[in-house]
Amino acid sequence: MDRRLVNLPAFISALNKKKMMLELLETAPKQFLSIAKINEIYGLTKEEIRKIQQDLSEHYQLPFFNGHSIWQKIKHLPLIQQFQENEWMLTCILRQQETVGSLQVAGGIILSQNSKALSLSNICE
Repeated sequence: MDRRLVNLPAFISALNKKKMMLELLETAPKQFLSIAKINEIYGLTKEEIRKIQQDLSEHYQLPFFNGHSIWQKIKHLPLIQQFQENEWMLTCILRQQETVGSLQVAGGIILSQNSKALSLSNICE
């Protein structure tokens, strides 16, 4: 995305709205995939993505988590098998919820329901 666009509050607001409505999925900083592309690659609809977010909410009770940290517990679920072992995509889907905060660290993403706790010092403790 053009730096000039990123600095426009109206643009950022519209982009965040599209992300929360799952019209776009942020897969890397300032890089997005449409839900149509997600459906083409993984066979997942917007409704199935919302179901994944709801079904995995029990894992949000962990202080910090991401797709990698919960993968072994959930990889047997039919919708999760559609990810083709792509833990990163699962993390990207989990982070796009109003109740989940994220912190990018060393090429990874750490998630938490308590966005105020998302600091390196808290994570290390």
